[in-house]
Amino acid sequence: MIRLFVLTFCLATAAAALGQGFILPARGSGVPDLIEHEVEVDISRQVATSRVHQVFENNTAATLEGIYYFPIPREATVTEFAMWIDGKRLEGEILDQKEGRKIYEQIVRRNIDPALLEYADHAFFRINIYPLPPGVKRTIELHYSQVNIYKGGLARYRYPLHGTLHGGRGTGPVHLHRDLPLEKAGGRTPPCRQRFEVNLSSGVPLKNLYSPSHDVKIDRISNTRARISYRGDRSESGGDFVLYYSVSHEDLGLSALCHREAGEDGYFMVLVAPPAEIDEQEILAKDVVLVLDTSGSMAGEKIEQARDAVTSCLNMLRSSDRFALITFSSTVRCLDDEWLSGPAARRRALKSIEDVKARGGTNIDAALKRALSFASEGRRPLSVVFITDGCPTVGITDVPALLERAAENSGSVRIFSFGLGYDVNTYLLDKLAQDNRGTADYIAPEENIETKISDFFETVSSPVLTDLRLDLGGIEAYDVFPAELPDLFINSQLLIVGRYRDPGRSTIELSGRSRDRTVDFSYGANFSAEADNDYLPRLWASRKIAYLLDEIRTSGESAELVEEIKSLSQEYGVMSPYTSFLVQEDEPMAAVLPDRGRRDTAPLSGDKKGAAFSAGGVRTESVSRHQAADLFAAPSAVGKAAVDASLQMKELRESDRFKEQPAAGVRRLENRTFHLRDSFWIESGYDGIKTVDVVHGSEAYVNLLLCYPELGRFMTLGERIVLRFKGVYLRIGDEGVENRSRQQWRRVLG
Repeated sequence: MIRLFVLTFCLATAAAALGQGFILPARGSGVPDLIEHEVEVDISRQVATSRVHQVFENNTAATLEGIYYFPIPREATVTEFAMWIDGKRLEGEILDQKEGRKIYEQIVRRNIDPALLEYADHAFFRINIYPLPPGVKRTIELHYSQVNIYKGGLARYRYPLHGTLHGGRGTGPVHLHRDLPLEKAGGRTPPCRQRFEVNLSSGVPLKNLYSPSHDVKIDRISNTRARISYRGDRSESGGDFVLYYSVSHEDLGLSALCHREAGEDGYFMVLVAPPAEIDEQEILAKDVVLVLDTSGSMAGEKIEQARDAVTSCLNMLRSSDRFALITFSSTVRCLDDEWLSGPAARRRALKSIEDVKARGGTNIDAALKRALSFASEGRRPLSVVFITDGCPTVGITDVPALLERAAENSGSVRIFSFGLGYDVNTYLLDKLAQDNRGTADYIAPEENIETKISDFFETVSSPVLTDLRLDLGGIEAYDVFPAELPDLFINSQLLIVGRYRDPGRSTIELSGRSRDRTVDFSYGANFSAEADNDYLPRLWASRKIAYLLDEIRTSGESAELVEEIKSLSQEYGVMSPYTSFLVQEDEPMAAVLPDRGRRDTAPLSGDKKGAAFSAGGVRTESVSRHQAADLFAAPSAVGKAAVDASLQMKELRESDRFKEQPAAGVRRLENRTFHLRDSFWIESGYDGIKTVDVVHGSEAYVNLLLCYPELGRFMTLGERIVLRFKGVYLRIGDEGVENRSRQQWRRVLG
């Protein structure tokens, strides 16, 4: 059985999906707040029995009335509907698409929540909501069945979530089910609590599990079962809930997703996952050097937690693993000159850790030199776990010299560095990790050292494949990240993103080392010519920007690198230390136009204030290193700002999903970027040319949407928008044409 707290199961190529239910208020009535939203689906033999649980609350002083609607796309095969309100079973009705179109027209004409404008081609399930007195909650549960289909072993689960979108001035639309903490009479609107849980089971082993939309928790129960869960509120993750999974009998799961706009190079993502269950003999025996800073600054709770962390790492070693234990302060102490293994050696190491005292300086150079003197034999992966809370104060203290000495001796070692507190040199620890196929992480003073390091070591304690190489066959790819692939571990997943030029079918080949042999895996993939996964461009752009920032950090700032970061940041709506998106109401501003590389201003046609607008409707400027510390970069390699900057860079470089940044005034829809300026959402690329102006909410606006319902998705931005459509820039706002029929629109736009 597959048990999902999502509403629909779609093909990887299907775009439509079921959306959440909503209430259209009666004339003169307000709307209740949606305060709870849970979705559950049980799937057995491809038949899904779904349950939607919604709780509405009347937080007004008046009695509210309305009609509950649930949108149904054409792709759904409905076998049964049932609804309960407050424990009573009530009958509703299913409206066909013709009737659904009337509902859509009502939504447009009444200027109801613009988020509903994406439902232009849906049928609806409808039921009257009885009057809801002040302070009363009402629970709605909707049950239905649907047949689901697999395609090519890859499936996409999608549950669209419309939300409260605000834009413009004036009375504004009637917003439905407010789920952000907005001020209102008598208090604040409560947030909407959301819960999604996915319990997957299959007769075929599950491989890749991936959500680009939500920060989900994934628990792999077995090779054929997994649980995916998300809990939060609407303000934390407002986008559709999307989940991909693949099934395969192969030992390794390989999946590819693509996105390509017409006439442009495409974006791809390759997912690689090992089985959830694996024989002990398939786990590679490894060599680990544990290096612990015991300088005087580690005294107190810090050294106690660090001892516990090293103890946990030692206890997680397998019988086939070998280890070395090094502690250092002004001098370096090594438990033994040779590799150690077995229970007796671990007991000896644990006893030595108990006796560690915090005193002396910080001799990072000598500690690294001793750690890197341990050589791995054969093909055993060799890792160094380096834990320190300070900058080098003894021996060689020059960071470039330290890195150069480490590079001379590192060989094929993986270095995983941990900085405790804020007095560490982030540049040193980051470069040690990046140059040696590892990762760097930082532990704030209030965080538990033992928990964070133990969780990391548990992840990397079971290597499956090392020395990975990826070949995309005949596909011409570029800007692929990560450029050097890390090792693959049990319960981990490798995500690779990049660009490709020409679409076509190809065979992806992945090779790696497993014990003393090279193993190869193949996967037939279609690098399509279709736009189907619009989150991929921003995910790629964030990793590209992280790569460019690393280049600046390593080689120094250059005009070319800075301009490329600015251009990417503006085009894809990704914040960077060299670009700030400033939303200002009255001040004229200028911007760097990414397609011209110069500063320019462009007036927005019809703007009463005469404010200047750029290609993206944003102010883009180079900022000082000190100002940039508030975003991603830091003026120094040491201190809290430096640690925060390093963690943000790591998130850009390694995150498997793009996190929206609403404070930046940037939104991306249908692979287009919009910037907020003087309450207008302006499509990136607009350079001040003449617009076709339409008054929001007018008869001309209504007929525009009824004639071209595909515009509804963009109207969800709000009441003031500038966007390109059919070769013309439309300006939706307070001024412009108010009366224009559908026939007239067809003559204007074709």
